[in-house]
Amino acid sequence: MWSKTGPLFIGNYDRTMMLALMDEAKQNNGSINWVAFSSSGQKFIDFVSHVDDLNLFLLKERVIAENVIDHDISFSIYFDDPDGNNLNLTRYVTSL
Repeated sequence: MWSKTGPLFIGNYDRTMMLALMDEAKQNNGSINWVAFSSSGQKFIDFVSHVDDLNLFLLKERVIAENVIDHDISFSIYFDDPDGNNLNLTRYVTSL
């Protein structure tokens, strides 16, 4: 059953490996729709602190540290790889 508020997650018990399934229309241009990577808090902070220097883009717009999105249960930053595939790095909030 698809979640009405987001993707369906499948993973191991300790959440060190997860797969997110999205209920979206696939693009027929040969690209992958989206690849998401989960990160520890410190690794996410390290990545974001250097993102301004990495020359990353999302839909041809430059990605900067201020592009981090707060999803309440996680923080994510979205960007494209050099082939135009959509990627994101996410840090889940485990405690408030």
